[in-house]
Amino acid sequence: MGKKRKPKPTHPVRDAFPECHWKPGVCATLGMESDRGSFLVGVALLDSALLELLKAFFQNISQDRKTKDEISFLLESYPAAPIGALGTRIKMCYVLGLISETIYKDLKQFTATRNAFAHLDDDFEILDSDIPKFLNLTTEDEIHREITHFQWTFETGRRRAKAPPFSKARLRFMTHVMILYYHLIEIAEALEKQPIPRTKIKSPGTHRPQFSEKP
Repeated sequence: MGKKRKPKPTHPVRDAFPECHWKPGVCATLGMESDRGSFLVGVALLDSALLELLKAFFQNISQDRKTKDEISFLLESYPAAPIGALGTRIKMCYVLGLISETIYKDLKQFTATRNAFAHLDDDFEILDSDIPKFLNLTTEDEIHREITHFQWTFETGRRRAKAPPFSKARLRFMTHVMILYYHLIEIAEALEKQPIPRTKIKSPGTHRPQFSEKP
């Protein structure tokens, strides 16, 4: 009999989102930046995921109607799309029921911190207070395993530059961003595959409501 194979290590986040396209290059980019740069890049990554989510939603409810230009105008028209700002996209996704209240609050905190950091000239260090509490997608043990899993990819560029290792807060931040990113992309991919039932609204026709005058 041959030797027993060791069980394949599990990655809770990756197992939770099996159909998502994992991007090690994105992880490496987050790791190559300074703390300030990593925060700005991380929030920009979440913005791109929200864009894809809203695109998928609008295309889904449009179904057979040709609304590609209208969707593009709402989300990406230059110089100021009606739903082009990050804060507006977050609110829109929440109001439409595409994200939970937990994710909504996480994204709002990331945005507020990003806005504060974007106006600083000097670099800074990411602290635990800058990071929202982890989503209820995984347990703390699973999160620790995910940080360990992502850490090698995050530190690829850092090892080449012979830079010091990341702080625990920086690792938690980058892992949190990746968990959020893939969660949003998974919702977008689900919307692309399964049409949302559309309720037909009856036209009121020529009937006009009658209002009685106050005596």
